Amino acid sequence: MTQAQTLKGQGFVLSDRLNQDCTVENGCDCCLSNLVFISDKEFVLIDYCEAGGLYTTGTYSKIKNKLTLTFKQCVVSEESDYLIEKREIKKKISKIDPMDFEFTSCGKKTETIENLKIKSYRYGVKQSLTETNNFILDLKKSKAWKLLTN
Repeated sequence: MTQAQTLKGQGFVLSDRLNQDCTVENGCDCCLSNLVFISDKEFVLIDYCEAGGLYTTGTYSKIKNKLTLTFKQCVVSEESDYLIEKREIKKKISKIDPMDFEFTSCGKKTETIENLKIKSYRYGVKQSLTETNNFILDLKKSKAWKLLTN
């Protein structure tokens, strides 16, 4: 029997485009996401747009080179209206199907993941441990995180 592997403390930036230099494309609104593994079993996925973001969480399993995300059936949305300087955060129940990725590599040193079914999550490039740790610290202070985990 193959044991699941932990990804705790690791993170990936997801996009629909992978550049030749093994970075993800950042040239549009709503085209970047962060996938971060916050414990031995839990992850958070944040989809960014200029006016806010969508936060989801759940459990993960990594066996060999396959990663499966199983979502809690809720989403926290964070929206900003810059004209009136208002920020709104809401939690709602939402059906989210599991998502599969495959671990790959780009070039000689860059660890990547790929999702061939969902275009906006097609490619993921591994972040540095420092970037990921800072991200987790900031996330756990946010109102969106408090809503997502309650």
